[in-house]
Amino acid sequence: MGNEKSNLGHIEIKPEVIEVANSWTLKQAICTASSAQYSVFCSPADSAGYLELAAKNLKIYRHPGILKFVQTWSQSGYFNLATEQVLPLSQELGAQTNLQVCLGLRSILRALVFLHDTAKVSHTNVCCGSIYVSPDNTWKLGNFEFITKYNELNSENLRKIRNRRYEFAIPPEENAGAHVDPQALDSYAFGIMVQEILKKRDLTSDPSGLEFFKLACEKLQDKQIKSRGSLAELLEHPYFSHPVVEILEFLSAITLKTISEKEQFFRSLWAQLATLPEVMVATQLADLLLSRLVLLEPSAQTYLVPWLLAIKDENATSGSFPSGDCSPLFSRSIFEKFVSPKLVKIFQVHDSQVRCVLLKHFSSYCHGFTKEQLQHNILPELLVGIKDNDDLLVSTTLRALADLVPILGAATVIGGKRGKLFTDGRPKVRPVKRVLPVISPKPAAPTARVERVLVQETGLNADLVENGVASAQLPERLSPDGGEAWSDWDDQQDEDEEKSADGPENGESTLAKLQTSPALKKPLSLSGKIPTNIVKNVVDDLDALDIKAAKITVVAQEKEMDFFQDMEPVIATTKNPLFPGAAQVEKETTVAEKSKFSMAVSEDFGEEAGWGDDGDFSDWGEVGEDDAATKEAVQVNLTLD
Repeated sequence: MGNEKSNLGHIEIKPEVIEVANSWTLKQAICTASSAQYSVFCSPADSAGYLELAAKNLKIYRHPGILKFVQTWSQSGYFNLATEQVLPLSQELGAQTNLQVCLGLRSILRALVFLHDTAKVSHTNVCCGSIYVSPDNTWKLGNFEFITKYNELNSENLRKIRNRRYEFAIPPEENAGAHVDPQALDSYAFGIMVQEILKKRDLTSDPSGLEFFKLACEKLQDKQIKSRGSLAELLEHPYFSHPVVEILEFLSAITLKTISEKEQFFRSLWAQLATLPEVMVATQLADLLLSRLVLLEPSAQTYLVPWLLAIKDENATSGSFPSGDCSPLFSRSIFEKFVSPKLVKIFQVHDSQVRCVLLKHFSSYCHGFTKEQLQHNILPELLVGIKDNDDLLVSTTLRALADLVPILGAATVIGGKRGKLFTDGRPKVRPVKRVLPVISPKPAAPTARVERVLVQETGLNADLVENGVASAQLPERLSPDGGEAWSDWDDQQDEDEEKSADGPENGESTLAKLQTSPALKKPLSLSGKIPTNIVKNVVDDLDALDIKAAKITVVAQEKEMDFFQDMEPVIATTKNPLFPGAAQVEKETTVAEKSKFSMAVSEDFGEEAGWGDDGDFSDWGEVGEDDAATKEAVQVNLTLD
């Protein structure tokens, strides 16, 4: 046996030591071929007798409550025993809930009943040190090196292994040298173990737990062997009548149930699971709920599988689900940690019926896998499914591939060369511009210059403007058609500079008065403050608007400095005897054109040269030397105001 080689491929044993016993150490290991996790018991080859005996018994006695044997091999002077991945109960007991403890004790109790009633052997060393916990929180019975058959159990054999057994689990009859009953021996040790575990638990809210604790301390540790009773009777105790236990019992024997019993069980199963903690359901029941017999059961496909293969949406309400009161059983964190690894293994099973059930609800739980799981485990299996000759399997597989595209991307799922083959034919919609509200700025205080403009152009009283009546609500002054004479503003600016140089009157400037005026601190209004004695000239006679009858006032303008005057050519003209003043008009026209605002005058005084009809100048009056205003109008130029 010690010369056997491992059939699992290369197993890499981690150097960290989990537990140290009398003749062996517990370590964790991983199979490099399949990435499976195992626990390895290592013992030196020269003292590996007890570990070899334990490996032999584990290989013979198989039960869900017994540590699972995997393989043995010798390497580098050590004998190694590989089992399923487990941890000692002493390291996990503090994290166990009362319900998990109940299920764990039941698992150990069922394993002992199997050894007693079926195998006809006694464990002889039941204690917390012989219990291990698997990753799904299932308790396993180990340390099978002291297994003894009923016909071999006597005082002499017990004395040989006494120093390696748990001292407090040795019954009083063995200490007295009397006959030892195999079942009573394990019953006493089981009572001691239950007492040590439950005495540290809070059982005030569990009356059946208190009753079972009292039974373990009194009945199971009774000095009378016959008073201890059978361990099989303890399985009927109310302490083990938990809903989870009933579910486990039914799912374990589902093949023995009738169709009506299955229908009734699965109809009420969701309501029972919804009352249990998610971690409890995921660790204790997920394996049975995802078994092949459950997935292929029609009633389970209707009442359980849709909520088992789904992930809770925290933003969704119960009414958003098809069956109204039902909702997914697992949150995303629980699903990713406990359920998705089990589904990855199920996808590797090439059973068309099981695969169709998984793919039917794939869109409800596909986001519960990691991208690595989807790309390296799920996607390759789906690509195998599209090559099958089953049309239903192919169609459901293609739908599942469509669900993977948003997660992995089309390049990963489809592969190959892709390009832009379609265009977007939607009509272009202009973006809607948001109109922001216009906030009117606070009117500024008028300056001294603005005061004079208001007084001159609007005719307002100077006191009214000085007291705070601003021009914020006055109509904007329109520019004349011919432009605005900015020379007036320049003259006004010169006057302001002269007045500002004289200094403020009465020790306070006009600008300071306006800034400190209380009237400018509130919204300004002209209503009721504008003098009503402003007289507007109303023109009743339309002839006054006629340009022919209108009187034109010509304002003489100051000649501008022309730096290029000497460079202009002088062309002499002959005097016209019919119009002796033509030369003088030509001379004055040349001077007038030097102004930048002067109008061009044509020398051709034809029929259409003037504003009158047929050259009629009678309306302009007689041109005389004494009438200066009339002479200026006839000569050449009309200037703008």
